[in-house]
Amino acid sequence: MSLPDLNGLETATPTLDACQPRADWTLTYTVKQGDALARIAQDYGTYTTDLALANCLPDVNVIVVGQTLRVPGEAHPAVPEWTCAAWELLTPMDYAFDIAEDGQMTFNWRGSMGKRNLIRVFHSDGSVFWERTVDLRQNETISLGSEGFEPGNYTWQVYPLDLNFQQIPCQESPTWHFNVGDRAEPAQSGA
Repeated sequence: MSLPDLNGLETATPTLDACQPRADWTLTYTVKQGDALARIAQDYGTYTTDLALANCLPDVNVIVVGQTLRVPGEAHPAVPEWTCAAWELLTPMDYAFDIAEDGQMTFNWRGSMGKRNLIRVFHSDGSVFWERTVDLRQNETISLGSEGFEPGNYTWQVYPLDLNFQQIPCQESPTWHFNVGDRAEPAQSGA
């Protein structure tokens, strides 16, 4: 608004201090799904605040998949060939029963990670019934009918493998149980 004959004090035009990414950090990292600035900073041996300042990030909690960040160092940290971790079953829950023999089932777990995982299903007598190897993931969905599952009790385990299909120096998963079709619950040991 302008009022005639009213002059205030002159003020300097504010200048914005435009942030420039650190020029001495020439190595770049592209943000992936599931990344956090704190983990990236840890991998590259720096602090979250330093990484944010070096990349002109206004909020250390906000990064975007596909965003390119400057990071310190001359080379990216080595990615381990495998990681041992505690096992956690997601699906089917242990001792799941009445799974439809003509339906689908997803094996889903968390635990030790190799480049590959072998899922092995056993008959109730302990003999191997079915197995499949999956690369770089911890889940697999199958159609029970087309895989030959019949009513009965089964157990399953996961074996973390390297690229040569050899078990890595981590333990296989515990044995988990499920029942297909006939509504009989799998026998629980120690219950």
